[in-house]
Amino acid sequence: MTMIGSKGLTVRATIVAGLDDGIVPRPDADPNEERRLLYVAMTRAKEFVFGTWAGRRTGPTARAGGQNARDWRQSSHFFDGGPVRSQNGRTYLRKRRGEARGGIAR
Repeated sequence: MTMIGSKGLTVRATIVAGLDDGIVPRPDADPNEERRLLYVAMTRAKEFVFGTWAGRRTGPTARAGGQNARDWRQSSHFFDGGPVRSQNGRTYLRKRRGEARGGIAR
């Protein structure tokens, strides 16, 4: 669903994909409106919020986000200076699986 489509809903977990700078916020949109939409999407969850972004895009999705489509990407600048820190997804999941089993993740 779209970020605006999530308005008014409440869920246990939310995953917001495509949080690359140049995609969120869109370069041709009002930054305040884009920030508001992201806020709406991220505040639907009661427990968990996950955001994803690509380090690099290829193929048809590489064109999204501006002229430097094939360059290395960063997370949305909306997160700069905030409490959100980037984590490698595979490392995070390995750690979570290890904790769930009562063991130490490698």
